Amino acid sequence: MTDTLSSRYRRRIEYEDGLFYQRTSLFLTANSILLVALSFSGDVRVGTLISVLGIAAALTWAVCSIQSSQVIRALTRKHIALAKSEGDEVEQVVRTQTLHAFGFAPTTLVALLPIAFILAWAIILRVRL
Repeated sequence: MTDTLSSRYRRRIEYEDGLFYQRTSLFLTANSILLVALSFSGDVRVGTLISVLGIAAALTWAVCSIQSSQVIRALTRKHIALAKSEGDEVEQVVRTQTLHAFGFAPTTLVALLPIAFILAWAIILRVRL
């Protein structure tokens, strides 16, 4: 099998996608641990500190998600163009059969999760104050 430029792009997209979902798992775990810690905290000051840490973790997650999504999107655009020019039929089938919910790629939808966590932590912080 020849190593075409589009196949090199495909491998890089898969690598970046894997990193994106590993980071998402890490941040989901961190936020879950903070939520559990919050549920056990009886002290208002400790609860406030945990909420602030939750907001900081979610903001960090948002920055990482945005950057990763931009890289994946740029690589995907280039890959699609290369696959078309190379006549990659397999990639054409994948592209036509992969439907994006509401016009968004799955990575873009997952990248919106940090916003939900930022809002949730802000509400928790507001209620605790």
